[in-house]
Amino acid sequence: MKKILSGSAVKITAALSMLIDHAAIILNRYNVICEPVYKIMRGVGRLAFPLFTFLIVEGFIHTKSVAKYITRLAVFAFLSEVPFDILNYGKIFYAGHNNVLFTYVIAVCILWAVSGFLKMGTKGMIYMFILVAVGMASAFLLKTDYSWRGVMLALVFYIMHDYKPVKYITGALVLVMSGSLLCFAAPLSFIIMEMYDGRKGRMPRYVMYVFYPLHMLVLGIAGMMA
Repeated sequence: MKKILSGSAVKITAALSMLIDHAAIILNRYNVICEPVYKIMRGVGRLAFPLFTFLIVEGFIHTKSVAKYITRLAVFAFLSEVPFDILNYGKIFYAGHNNVLFTYVIAVCILWAVSGFLKMGTKGMIYMFILVAVGMASAFLLKTDYSWRGVMLALVFYIMHDYKPVKYITGALVLVMSGSLLCFAAPLSFIIMEMYDGRKGRMPRYVMYVFYPLHMLVLGIAGMMA
């Protein structure tokens, strides 16, 4: 497949998918759209999570400072929580479900440790499995968006980075584990990943970090005012 998409182009594609998905939530809440349109929009929205996970892993691989990378994710995870709750639950605070950036904070911490364990042989593999189990359990107990599946998908994309057939088959299995029929649209995101040409692109670093809470806040407030 022809490599024609920079990292910025993949980010824009993922952001548009996410925007369509979240707009569907608000439009459906107030019966503005019919059920078939709602399902189509949510199906398009299933592309966002694997694409952003792919970008998170690429960011981890290429970052000059993993500690700063984790810090950025953590800061925006906390900044995004109120907009996330407003969008999804119409409340300023809801403890039963936390935004996906918390999942990514856990995932990148796990990848950071795993990158070291992979150099330790058999002993490192044992440590890796224990740590991955702890990370997945943490995401589940903290009720982060995509929960343990988000941590697992990031690990699949990292460990199998250069083994694409295995990576995509395993990734597809992780994506459809939720049991929702809409999730079967998510593996279509692999086509977009295959078009990634390895270039970073020209998008400023913080655009996507800001877009995530901002678009949820705008949609959430619009929904509350409707």
